[in-house]
Amino acid sequence: MPLLGLLLYSCNCADDTRTDYDSAAISGGWKLAQRISGGEITIYNENHYKHLRFNADKTYSSHETITDEVHTKTGFYTLQDGELKMISNGSDTITAIVAYLNSNTLALQFEHDHDNDGTIDSVRESYVSQL
Repeated sequence: MPLLGLLLYSCNCADDTRTDYDSAAISGGWKLAQRISGGEITIYNENHYKHLRFNADKTYSSHETITDEVHTKTGFYTLQDGELKMISNGSDTITAIVAYLNSNTLALQFEHDHDNDGTIDSVRESYVSQL
């Protein structure tokens, strides 16, 4: 019986959070599917979308369209210990935690003032792979 208790204890304490993602895993194109912020879920479609592209040479690009307005950023990125930093050519740095990553799905967790109200928001963006 003590062995069973130890086995259950070790299973309950397992940390499912991965931090060993590398640039090869994140390389490619990603399309934003949904954003969760302040309990509100936004589903993205052809009228409001965001694309990220991470390249093997550690460059990235971000294109977001809201109605007819297009926002584009390019620059370099680092990915270390599960932390993704995107440094734009305009010297703006965006930091996110890679919450989940496989060949089809990328989930990023941001902590910043997303709605410009002066308080830090927790924002989770889920992307799907684009070939």
